[in-house]
This record gives sequence, C-alpha cells and structure tokens, in this order.
Amino acid sequence: MNLDHLMWDENGWGYLPPSDEVFAMIDDVKTIINPKSMLEIGFYAGHSTTYFAEKMPDCNIVSCCPYHPRGVEYGPIMEKLYPNVSVYLTPSPTILYLLGGTRFDFIFIDGNHGTEDVQVDTEVSIKFKTPYMLYDNTELSSVQEGLTKFVEDGRIELLNEWNYTATFKDVTKVHGVQLYKNMCL
Repeated sequence: MNLDHLMWDENGWGYLPPSDEVFAMIDDVKTIINPKSMLEIGFYAGHSTTYFAEKMPDCNIVSCCPYHPRGVEYGPIMEKLYPNVSVYLTPSPTILYLLGGTRFDFIFIDGNHGTEDVQVDTEVSIKFKTPYMLYDNTELSSVQEGLTKFVEDGRIELLNEWNYTATFKDVTKVHGVQLYKNMCL
C-alpha cells in the first residue's frame, strides 16, 4: 500500500493508523457490505480515505469535511492519486443537499466526535437512505451518547464492532469502530 503522500504531523489530529487491525476491519466491511459507493464524513488529510481507496478500488468514495487547510492541501492529492475519490470541503449537512439523490452503500463517520455532531451525521446517513453506517472512535462516551437515541428508537442496529490500537502524541489507546444497520429503510 502506498502511503508516501500521507502526512504524520504530531500537531495534527489523531490519524487512523495503517495497521493490520485497521486493514482487517476494512476487509471485513468489504465482505459484509460489498460496497460500490461510500461517503466518508471527516476527511482531514486522507489517511482513512487512502486505506479505503487502496482496499476497495472499485468503490466510488466521496469524502467531505468542513473547509480546512489540510483538506485544501490533501483533497487534490487524493483525487489525483485515486480516480475513485472525490473530496468536498463542506460539512456533512451541506453534502446532503449537494448530493441528496446519490446512493451510498455505507457511510464512514469520523468527523467531530461530540454528541450533537454524531447525531447530525447519523441523521444525514438516514436521510441519504444509506443501509450501513461505520463509526470510528466509538470508545468515546460522546460518540456512544450520540448513538443512544437512534439505537433506543430502533432506527439503527449494531451489527459488528472492531478495536484497533493507535499511538498519537506519545499516547497509546485502544479505539473502537462499530458498524450499524439503518433500520429506517
């Protein structure tokens, strides 16, 4: 896997690591969903976008994030390296209005991890009528709190979960990823 274009700046955000655990999770998601299209909410500098594009070259990947200097710099790099990737520098509620008629097989949610942000991104996923939602950083209480009302209302259902270890800024943590099914379809 070519990772030469990725930055690993310690002043940036935490990056999804290029680890066997992460790659196995992507392989599992590919097996479960067999996606032809996906939306990624939370592009920063293209780490997870790279892994998905490399592991799923036949999947059309649309990635979005609010306007940010890293997106301005790395979005065009990703689009040039991977013909199946498009990057939009716009927040998830706006991407819904820009691409509202687009069909996605799953949405990878790794944007802001606040409770309200998770709820907004989940609403966006439901409005896109996307069958599956994959959430990163589910070890965070704010992410779990954001998902709780949707689970309790029966709007989404947990299908699978994975863990991966990442070290960032000299701190090693175990992170969670969870796959949910949209029960509103």
